[in-house]
Amino acid sequence: MNKKSIFVAGATGLVGSHLMEVGTKLGYTMSGSKFRSLPKVQGQYEKYDFSIMDECLRATKDKQTVIISAALISGISGKKKNPTQDLLVNANINLGLLEACRINHVETIVLISSTSVYQSANFQIKESELNLNLPPSKEYLGVGNFNRFLEAIAIAYKEYYGIRFIVIRPSAVYGKYDHFDSEFAHVIPSLIRRAVKGEDPFVVWGDGTEIRDFVFAEDVALDIFTLLEGKTDLGPVNSGCGNLNKVSEVVESINQILGSKLKVKYDISKPMSIPFRGIDISIIRNLEPNRSRILLKEGLQQTIEWYLKFA
Repeated sequence: MNKKSIFVAGATGLVGSHLMEVGTKLGYTMSGSKFRSLPKVQGQYEKYDFSIMDECLRATKDKQTVIISAALISGISGKKKNPTQDLLVNANINLGLLEACRINHVETIVLISSTSVYQSANFQIKESELNLNLPPSKEYLGVGNFNRFLEAIAIAYKEYYGIRFIVIRPSAVYGKYDHFDSEFAHVIPSLIRRAVKGEDPFVVWGDGTEIRDFVFAEDVALDIFTLLEGKTDLGPVNSGCGNLNKVSEVVESINQILGSKLKVKYDISKPMSIPFRGIDISIIRNLEPNRSRILLKEGLQQTIEWYLKFA
């Protein structure tokens, strides 16, 4: 079997699509799953329903490396309405895939976790600074604890069965191939969709001062392949851009790229997320010191160009 053969569970999502694209460019033989969303990049896909254990077993049979990128994800609006709505589905998906990988003797599993595992902090937090004695931020209490649980389960599988686990914690991911609809869209695709529609006034939820490390999905994919090709067990690794930006800077950049003159109005009565989330990416930077990361303006340019052409 080809040692460079990789299966992506959730290959039609934002990160999954970039994994398929980047992996192919790097010379890997990529295959992946599809479910509701159609593939956005060329590749080998097969339909699976990972809420069913037999489908998890079928998907992971004869696989050596599996990247788990399959999940139901809601934007901040959906989380405010029903903060636990994704948990049961995602528990079935992730636990079913992990156990199927164990049964089918998969050698390496990549678990895509989240920076939602971290407690509230007003600094760029390191992987080692996760404090399990403190809860995740209130807005991420459900998903944060869920990802903490998955990371703990990964440790158990590793100890019990000797499976090689790579755990990566991406920050606020955006890019081509994202969800731009109103129900599931995160902040950047939602802003792009509405700006392209020409909404005026351009109403932005919150006050625009929320700070994030917005990371282009291609960089997350490249980080995953860097970790796959490494030999050392580093534990969970942060994946981000390394720069911090306010939501207001995102809004300004989108308007500049589109050449819009929309009047921006910030609405503090609408759902807001945590005011600050920054991560330290020293570990992954040290593994790939010569690779420059895609900064916000360039990433937004690529994302908007793709949206205008294909979405």
